[in-house]
Amino acid sequence: MQFNFDDREFIRFRNALHDYGRKGVPHAARNGLNRTVFEGRKVWHDNLDKTLTLRNTWTKRSIRYAKARGTNLFRLEATLGSTEEYMALQERGGVQRKKHKHGVPIPSPVASGEGRGVRPRKRMVRKPHRMENIQLARRRGLSSLPRRQRNAAAIQMAKREGRKHVFLRTENRKGLFKLSGGRRNPRIDLVWDLSKGTVRIPPSRTLASTVRDLMPRLPGFHVDALKDQLRRFHARGF
Repeated sequence: MQFNFDDREFIRFRNALHDYGRKGVPHAARNGLNRTVFEGRKVWHDNLDKTLTLRNTWTKRSIRYAKARGTNLFRLEATLGSTEEYMALQERGGVQRKKHKHGVPIPSPVASGEGRGVRPRKRMVRKPHRMENIQLARRRGLSSLPRRQRNAAAIQMAKREGRKHVFLRTENRKGLFKLSGGRRNPRIDLVWDLSKGTVRIPPSRTLASTVRDLMPRLPGFHVDALKDQLRRFHARGF
């Protein structure tokens, strides 16, 4: 028996399938990866809001992603991360150690203008109270005095020179204090606590939480990317 058939439709689908495998699949894989890191940044931002006390947008702006490029399936890579080193310490936790003879500088709520008794501090340190803007009086001849007399002399010396800050050692701590009021009854408020040689940073696993929240959505990202390519190649049913 002999029969004839029009094979043009068959050839069209054969070519479409070949092109889809050669071009469509790598494009779908790349687009799925890129959507993953794009959505991942938004999820990470949400987790930062829930977990950390953010005093400005700096930490969020440090979250960056790099898109996957090209069509080589074995080299496709999209990355999501932070440009700031402190985010790695926040993620895994650890110990921050002093870099100078005094302890790790910890700003108080007074440094941010929120006043005593505010916990936790929610604002940035004000410009006049930043470490690089603080100038201290030279404490000549005070080292031999008892602690209380040494502190009183340092306060009077700072007031006489018009200084706004002074370094003091109290019974339980040492640090930089803000000076206010008159010479007879000056008020001191802790601005930077320098008492601790080490500070333990508890882990705040915002990236791990982001990955956990994103995992159930990953198949959908890649299925959508594959469907887009099928529509591009005019596959039936898509």
